[in-house]
Amino acid sequence: MMGRSGEILKSFGKKEKRFFEIKDGEEKKVQYLCVEEIASPFNSGKAIIRYHLEENGKEMLWDRESKQLARIMAEVEEGSEIMLKRSGQKSETRYEVKKIAM
Repeated sequence: MMGRSGEILKSFGKKEKRFFEIKDGEEKKVQYLCVEEIASPFNSGKAIIRYHLEENGKEMLWDRESKQLARIMAEVEEGSEIMLKRSGQKSETRYEVKKIAM
């Protein structure tokens, strides 16, 4: 018989993911919706950027602290379709952003 914890875990496992993911070497097409500045859940007192992106018709959240990415995205208009490419891992991660011509 499943207890309360089992029910919670089973329900959680069925929820759609809300957070955008991109792996090293991967490239994804998304629509850039907007950003907000939020407190880091891992480092109190530090602010990070939460990007709102649409991927395959679903709004996804992407929390990043990369200043390099923020400088690039500052040049992108809200509502633009872009190609995001990630290369590297951890502190060596770099992003490329290309606007898709419409």
